[in-house]
Amino acid sequence: MSNQFEVDNGRRNVVKALGGLAAGTLLPAPWVHAAPNTIKIGYVSPQTGPLAVFAEPDAFTLGEMKKALAGGIKVLELPDEDRDFDGLSAATDVGPVIVVATHLDQNLPRKRMTEVHELGHIVTSMAAGVDEKTEEKLVAAFAGAFLLPRESFVEAFGQHREKFTVAELVAIKARFGASILAIMRRALSLKLITERTYKGFCVRTSKLGWRS
Repeated sequence: MSNQFEVDNGRRNVVKALGGLAAGTLLPAPWVHAAPNTIKIGYVSPQTGPLAVFAEPDAFTLGEMKKALAGGIKVLELPDEDRDFDGLSAATDVGPVIVVATHLDQNLPRKRMTEVHELGHIVTSMAAGVDEKTEEKLVAAFAGAFLLPRESFVEAFGQHREKFTVAELVAIKARFGASILAIMRRALSLKLITERTYKGFCVRTSKLGWRS
């Protein structure tokens, strides 16, 4: 089954959205940049065969996403040299809004992850009482699954890996448009690598100063 949702980031709606955010961001409209096109998000899941059981929650999931995206999502790009700020999402009078810092144009995998992470905050429904740390973990899992779908990712990465080369990871990065760190987190979540392997990788990349 394939479904599509439209995310409207037209300039007119972006300016309106910024008005809804003004009280929270205190930013004037002239600082907003936006692309004029409509982005279509596809959703594919198995409806028959042995994997169909995994599609049972689809009706609820798609229903919630359609509600959240019914009026479109406005995407704002904010010039901000504060490297500690990547993006945010918010509910406004004109619908959900995602704000992304323009400094991420220098790191497109990180920008893509930020956009999908904030999309996760919009389309996922959290149970009452879920704390912020848990919510961030769940949304991060959503973003990883969105950018690195299980079947195609497992095919590219392989199973039960202990050793891998930088060239392999760079090739996977080029295929999926995700950072190497996101690739390794996804591999850990799918149990393709052990916690020990992941921690060892993080120690090495931290020494090298990797962030993508």
